[in-house]
Amino acid sequence: MVRRQLGRRLRALREACGKTRQDVVTTRIMSHGKLETIEYGRAAVRPGDVYELCALYGAAPEVTTALRELASATTHDGWWPERGGAADKTLQTLVDLEYAASAVYVVQQLVVPDLLQTEDYARALERASAPDRPAAAVETAVRLRMLRQTALAEREVPVDLHVVLGEGVLRLTVGDDSLMKDQGAHLLDVARSDSTEIRVLRFRDGPHTGLLGDFTIMDFPDAEDPSVAYDASYVASRYYDRTAPVERHRAVWSAVHARAVPLEDLGV
Repeated sequence: MVRRQLGRRLRALREACGKTRQDVVTTRIMSHGKLETIEYGRAAVRPGDVYELCALYGAAPEVTTALRELASATTHDGWWPERGGAADKTLQTLVDLEYAASAVYVVQQLVVPDLLQTEDYARALERASAPDRPAAAVETAVRLRMLRQTALAEREVPVDLHVVLGEGVLRLTVGDDSLMKDQGAHLLDVARSDSTEIRVLRFRDGPHTGLLGDFTIMDFPDAEDPSVAYDASYVASRYYDRTAPVERHRAVWSAVHARAVPLEDLGV
């Protein structure tokens, strides 16, 4: 989150002084790719780089000092490594964002979302989706998923979690009947929380605008911090914080949410 805040402020400074990214590249301060990475908050930033950019943009001394301090903070790893976790860069980004979010909106068609899975469900799903994966790797993945849930549960201010599931999530058998019964009971229990809403798109109601794929939208407490939409495929995971793609995802969310019924109505 600190990286995103720093990147947003540096981008605003650049635009305010009328410079393009190519103008920065021309000065040989850094490459286009590096500047884009910094402005979108995708990597740690050296205070020296911030100093050079601020000098180029004509930033006031106090602004430069504040942004250099932010840069120093971009190397902080957050709660994940502190809990003994380990994850690839894409998952680390998702974890950081969802932990900082004030509200999370999820559309998922076939399996229970990570944040709502029981440990046994997560383990069975990991084994089925990657049958050649070593048992230790499966256990690591399950542990990290549970850590994500625990971290959100321990937040002082709960995240508002809104989930729309395809009915297939409830019908796909993952593990044995006992496991599915426990997972269903867990969903019902979570749905009774004041901070969590779970709705379901029924098969009988036909196709809908969310059939192109699963996605997540995250809103943040700072009004100046842009919302992020996230979706994943076998090839890559994508994060969007520009207005147009985020609002496109939000329009789909609103449509499927309006068509879905409360989980309790399905008698899970």
